[in-house]
Amino acid sequence: MSILIKRLCMLSSVLPAMVLADPVAVTTHAAGTSSVDSTILFALGLDNGGGTALRPFELTLTSTFAPDSLSSNWAFNDGGPATIAFRIGDQAYRYEGAAHSAVNRYDQSAGFDAYTHAVWFTTPGPLDASYIVRFSNTLYYLPDNPQATGPLSPFQAATGDGADGYYTIDAFPGYPDVPLHWQMSSTDAALSVQVAVVPEPASCALLAAGLLTLGLRRRLGVKSS
Repeated sequence: MSILIKRLCMLSSVLPAMVLADPVAVTTHAAGTSSVDSTILFALGLDNGGGTALRPFELTLTSTFAPDSLSSNWAFNDGGPATIAFRIGDQAYRYEGAAHSAVNRYDQSAGFDAYTHAVWFTTPGPLDASYIVRFSNTLYYLPDNPQATGPLSPFQAATGDGADGYYTIDAFPGYPDVPLHWQMSSTDAALSVQVAVVPEPASCALLAAGLLTLGLRRRLGVKSS
């Protein structure tokens, strides 16, 4: 029994570091009224339908980042899993799969931060119909948090809390001969962001083992060295 206790004590000593290695999930949601661009709708396989009139939209982006992807105020996921749920008018678009993701929390002005979450990928198709499509949600005028450790610090915020937000979809030719750029956007969107640590199964098991260790220590009178 003493050998088991020693091993569990060793496990509990490394538990905090293991838990901190858990990935971080970032979800942003925007809704409002959007401009419309036929090229972007074409790149997404949607029908322009109602012309260029403003239409209601909703966009939810979800990405997961490893803590070691953090660099200064940025975190990146190059080719990792991401989910895009987009609705424009009466049409819906959904993407689940490998994509490039980035989040950035940065100083906007004295006392305020801004937060941007972007997901981009290249649409499949022949060379003349291939596009790089970039979705992004931005929330700004967030109260500055000097204790935050960057864009992967868990927090929740929304435009209802006094912040402002907007969304953008940009499209570029996959193999451009000349610089071209199309954009759909809304500068007055209801937007929210949620950043949360996602414990992996292995970390959950370590957490259970750590709690068991603490219980055994107390019951058997094992003292930490």
